[in-house]
Amino acid sequence: MDMRKWRMVCAANAKAELWEKLYRYLWMRDDPRTMADARMDGRFPRGIRADAEAAVSGCAEPRYLVADEADADGFYAVTEAATGALLPYAALQVPGTCLWVCVEFLPPEG
Repeated sequence: MDMRKWRMVCAANAKAELWEKLYRYLWMRDDPRTMADARMDGRFPRGIRADAEAAVSGCAEPRYLVADEADADGFYAVTEAATGALLPYAALQVPGTCLWVCVEFLPPEG
């Protein structure tokens, strides 16, 4: 059993849509305006969401790839398309639904 801790960062109705959701999340998270206006309620500062939408819409190819096969724990690896680098994210399909989620693995405590 996988004992790593993780948190959900985005969800989509299809596995193929997860890269867009992850890119949008990372764009907003790393935007300097977010850093300057860090909020504890999980909302992003005004205007960042529209900028993230424009960035994602401007991509002709996926920025991130989700593996075709899951590992023994049901996680699908997420890699950066340009470099093939493995990211600290994974995709999961919610059992019994068409919903896919992308999770971020958290560093070990201690």
